[in-house]
Amino acid sequence: MELSFVWYFAYGSNLNMGQMMNRVGEWTVCKRAMAKGYKLVFNVQSRRWGGLAANLVRTYEVDDTVYGAIYHILSKQLDVLTQYERVAPTDVCVEADGDTTIARAYIFRNSREPGKPPDAYLEVMLAGLRQHGYPEETVGKVKKLAKSH
Repeated sequence: MELSFVWYFAYGSNLNMGQMMNRVGEWTVCKRAMAKGYKLVFNVQSRRWGGLAANLVRTYEVDDTVYGAIYHILSKQLDVLTQYERVAPTDVCVEADGDTTIARAYIFRNSREPGKPPDAYLEVMLAGLRQHGYPEETVGKVKKLAKSH
């Protein structure tokens, strides 16, 4: 039986490698990736985190960029993530290592007003950015965005 792999784009708490390992086990490759033409907002109510979690909003603006990571995982691992996220994954075009690729991402369609995420959620997310080698300047931009709502 042939194994089926997909690229998964993480931009919230799944950036954190420890959380991903706990949820899906090991992956073959992970690397920094950016979704251009999207904006990071915190407008998904999360019972697990007790507040607002991250979401992607399509803006089509070339200057809007969401920093994240892509994980090369088995389709069955994506199915496990889908149980956690409770929404079907969507195709998103991302840039990684100078190449453009299609990855699966969780985008939540709701009308909730953006707000500040819980501190614990934000720390897990920022730790994930650092684990993927993002510079502190980028980590600081994401932190400032999260605190600005």
